[in-house]
Amino acid sequence: MIKKRIVSIIMGGLLSVTALSGCGTQKSILPETIVAHAMESEDNVKSYYGEARIRLYDKDNKIVEDSIMKEWHDTSKGKMKVRTESYSNEGELETVTTNDGNNVVSYMIKDKKALTMKSLSESDMPIRTQREQTKIFLENIKKSHAISTVGEEKINGMDTYHIKAVPKEKNTIFSEQDIWIDKENWFTIKIISHDSESKIECEYTKIDFSPKIDDKIFTQEIPKDVKIENINESGPKTKTMTLKEVRDFLGKPFAYFSESSSYKIKDIKLQQYGSEAVDDEIIMEYQKDNKPYFSISLRKGKKIDSDASEIPGTEEITIRGQKGNMFKDNISIIFWSEGDVRYSIIPYENIEKVEDFIKELDKMEMFN
Repeated sequence: MIKKRIVSIIMGGLLSVTALSGCGTQKSILPETIVAHAMESEDNVKSYYGEARIRLYDKDNKIVEDSIMKEWHDTSKGKMKVRTESYSNEGELETVTTNDGNNVVSYMIKDKKALTMKSLSESDMPIRTQREQTKIFLENIKKSHAISTVGEEKINGMDTYHIKAVPKEKNTIFSEQDIWIDKENWFTIKIISHDSESKIECEYTKIDFSPKIDDKIFTQEIPKDVKIENINESGPKTKTMTLKEVRDFLGKPFAYFSESSSYKIKDIKLQQYGSEAVDDEIIMEYQKDNKPYFSISLRKGKKIDSDASEIPGTEEITIRGQKGNMFKDNISIIFWSEGDVRYSIIPYENIEKVEDFIKELDKMEMFN
């Protein structure tokens, strides 16, 4: 569960910044210079049509998956409208996903299954220019990777900057990456992510920044024999809790920061997932100086997930006299077990030193 939680958090972060929109040799050019050039370029969001090839290689550099993707992006009316089509290497259509700006529909043809959900609002996922996405991506990845410019290269007829990002530490959930960014539009033309076990390559073979797009393609008719699942309706049930109700739910005392500490409880909620595979959890949001500071999750049971120590970037630490683990990369997650309760804490970005914060956990009190 810890592993799934980390992956979901990271993916949520990647989606929120869009990482980069898509997917020559003068080594004197620095990444900072590239960003500076990007900030001087045209400030608008461009609609586009693109075709890309995505390949997954095993450790022997053999292709194990090979697919083709077509995508249409339209932001001309102030909303992000998207259609993506995924094809097998043989050209068979496998998945169609549409977003008309209000609803997202993903239709998996072979499985005869479709998923629907509400689109994210502009406040949750703002429309950004290509240059803004490039800047955000480089600023985020440089926290865990050393970034250098390999040079300038031509990819499928497009002039690009080739950037390399190498992890600063051996055990990291994000592997080494090579990125080719179009010099004119700041679009990721090609990206290769690789480690000792595998390699993923995504390369745009065709891109058109002045496409003629019919609005009708952003909706789709789902066949009547296809099972449709509404993700918004199948999500966890949420209930606001008091400290006493948390104690009753767990069935035992639990550690927390009281009102006498410098951390103040903003919100307490019970998340009920309705699944044997995922334990229900209490999530407590804490503030410091009226700013979000960290969230803490509490679950029943004293056993830490068995896969915790296997997650790249995880180290064993001692927390409140108990054996625990800390995942540290672009985000940090601290987790341990104490008194038949499992805890996991996600410090927010305004915490300067996670190590100092861990010492603060010794000041937690028991709510009986």
